[in-house]
Amino acid sequence: MNEQNNSWVQEWLNKSAKASERMATDEKFRQEVAKRATNSGQDIQAILAKNIAKYQNQAKD
Repeated sequence: MNEQNNSWVQEWLNKSAKASERMATDEKFRQEVAKRATNSGQDIQAILAKNIAKYQNQAKD
C-alpha cells in the first residue's frame, strides 16, 4: 500500500509540475484556470449562503 501511495504522490507531483510550467507559459491556460477557480468560489459562496439561510430558518422555528 505504501508503494501505491508513493506512486500516487509522485503522479500528483508530476502533474502539478506540468501544470505549473504551463501556467508560466500559456496565457489561455492561465485564464481558463482563473475562470474555473472563480466559478468554484462562486459556487461555494452560493452553497454557504443557502446553508446559512436554511439554518437561520430552522432556528426561527
